[in-house]
Amino acid sequence: MSRRWKNSLLLAVAIAFAEIAVFKGYLALTGRPSDLPIITSVLFVIMTIGICAPLAYFTLFRKSDD
Repeated sequence: MSRRWKNSLLLAVAIAFAEIAVFKGYLALTGRPSDLPIITSVLFVIMTIGICAPLAYFTLFRKSDD
């Protein structure tokens, strides 16, 4: 696996966990029960990695034209 893909996946995983933390914080601030089911958390992570990793790979970590 190339370094670009590793960096892209790492960024996507970080975004996924930040997304879950923000969502749980929102639920806590609004007074709703914050017991997020584990399947929802897993789906958040898979969906975010599936969207963010290719975007990061093809935009942020592209090779320079030097």
